[in-house]
Amino acid sequence: MEELLSPYRVLDLTDEKGMLCGKILAHMGADVIKCEPPEGDPARRLGPFYKDIPDPEKSLFWFDSNVNKRGITLNLEIEDGRKIFHELVKRIDVIIESYAPGHMKSLGLGYKELSTLNPRLIMTSITPFGQEGPKAHYKTTELTRWASTGVMYCAGEPDRAPNWVTVPQARVHAGLEGTFASLVALHYRERTGEGQHIDVSIQASTLDALLDTPEIWQILGRDYMRQGIADFVTKVIQKYGLPCKDGWVAFYTLGGGLLASAEHLGRVRDWMKEEGMAPEWFMKMDFVRDYGSAVIDQEFVNRVEDVLEAFVKTKTKAELYERALKHRLIIAPIQDAKEVWEDKQLEARGFWTELEHKELNDNIPYPGFPALFGETPMRLKRPAPRIGEHNEEIYMGELSIPKEKLVFLKEIGAI
Repeated sequence: MEELLSPYRVLDLTDEKGMLCGKILAHMGADVIKCEPPEGDPARRLGPFYKDIPDPEKSLFWFDSNVNKRGITLNLEIEDGRKIFHELVKRIDVIIESYAPGHMKSLGLGYKELSTLNPRLIMTSITPFGQEGPKAHYKTTELTRWASTGVMYCAGEPDRAPNWVTVPQARVHAGLEGTFASLVALHYRERTGEGQHIDVSIQASTLDALLDTPEIWQILGRDYMRQGIADFVTKVIQKYGLPCKDGWVAFYTLGGGLLASAEHLGRVRDWMKEEGMAPEWFMKMDFVRDYGSAVIDQEFVNRVEDVLEAFVKTKTKAELYERALKHRLIIAPIQDAKEVWEDKQLEARGFWTELEHKELNDNIPYPGFPALFGETPMRLKRPAPRIGEHNEEIYMGELSIPKEKLVFLKEIGAI
């Protein structure tokens, strides 16, 4: 079956800041060619590594970020490398790159220059702050990216310093925005025949995570305050997860005006009564009247949570979830990595796919696709390329460069 983007070809010049963009386009069927320097991309040194063996050909980050792509080596810093690049550009629909602003132009490979070779070319540039502005040439880390967005100011406890988002994901926001923009530009090109340059800022991409914070500033004239795990209305600290026999479950412990939660607590109490674990004072509680924001304090919340936790600890995740489904309780298993891997729902969707790595003499499982297309299914076709794996296939087979010249280009460091 034809894939969504099978007619299109993409040249991926990104580092870890933008590799997700090329990965998604490759999943959708585009022929994505990962271009890296002759010595290999620095991202190959990012762990974790296959069987904990630090090796540029064993980076699991590299495997995941470049699955489904072909790979070539090319030195853009020398003239012979740039000549080959010019020939590639004539055959490419989209270039994605994450060099510092102006670097491609300094090599004579800016969008203006390349569009003379291919007027239909789309170039998507992904950088920390965009191509223009006082911070355009600043370098960043994951910490400083979040610090620049306002999101970090809102994260953490109200009486402590701001926190960053613990799972690195600023580059994920930028990669997604780069993907969306590239697809829209391709659609525009189909209607008009015109290519264009797309400028993606990681800072601007992550501003979506602020949600309604800008509106609070505009309407109320104040920052959205860090609230940590405290309830926004009552200001008391509540638990959103309780330990059970074999891990943790998500469990909403407050009642009051939240009628669904109050009813949930009432049903939990009925279960506790069945097993003789509900104290007398707990049985007398009205979870709407006695547990609302106007009457509770931290000491009372702790007392209620201690009773609930003691009961939950006597059950497994499966027991709690089964009861939750039958009796409409606000309880759900909190899955760790192993449980996500074994999740029956993901299995039913065919989410995990094994790819053969011949060089490792092993099969490695990969995450699949959140969206499933009925008529144009996405699939995993090949593992991430080894250094220069497809040089002969592309340079000899597609650019018709003779074998002898390829050897010469390698000797001078062009490929």
